[in-house]
Amino acid sequence: MQLTGWGGFPVLEAKISAPRSEEELRVLLRLGQAVIARGNGRAYGDSAINPNQTIEMRRLNRILAFDPEAGQLLKPAFFREISSTLSCRVGGSCM
Repeated sequence: MQLTGWGGFPVLEAKISAPRSEEELRVLLRLGQAVIARGNGRAYGDSAINPNQTIEMRRLNRILAFDPEAGQLLKPAFFREISSTLSCRVGGSCM
């Protein structure tokens, strides 16, 4: 599928996966490939596009609570684990 960022350039071919559940996301991460998580695609340039595996995260948009005074989000616990896994895979191996 062709993807672009908010600015519409560059246009890149990318393999996209769109997990609907935590388990589907875990299966993708177990493949051991370098991946990148993509939200709404509103980054300028190609910062949220990986031709080999772009993971569309829009379906995993659960926020449990938001404290506007503190500026803190409460999200499901697995997001912390997934975030650290994605950070390692984007830049390579975190060993």
